[in-house]
Amino acid sequence: MAHNVILKTREYDQDKDKRELKALITGGAGFIGSHLAEHLIALGHQVTAIDDLSSGRRENVQHLLHEPCFHLVVDTITNESALEALVADARGRGLDAS
Repeated sequence: MAHNVILKTREYDQDKDKRELKALITGGAGFIGSHLAEHLIALGHQVTAIDDLSSGRRENVQHLLHEPCFHLVVDTITNESALEALVADARGRGLDAS
């Protein structure tokens, strides 16, 4: 399965020019996705991972579940409404925003 990542940069401290990313990782409980999530969290970014756990494993992200900047969604990317909501959140806007 190919892994797709949506990154959105948001300035949260303009004085220090720090940037925070919101990342959405498909296949986030897989080997590659979990390591990518780990790396982005270590850099101080927010990560949402979606995985249906058909080949990914919860054990791969178990150590991240306590992190306030990590969220695991157990669902399939073919669930359009769930994916649409996650993409909207990664872009920093709600579903009713255009």
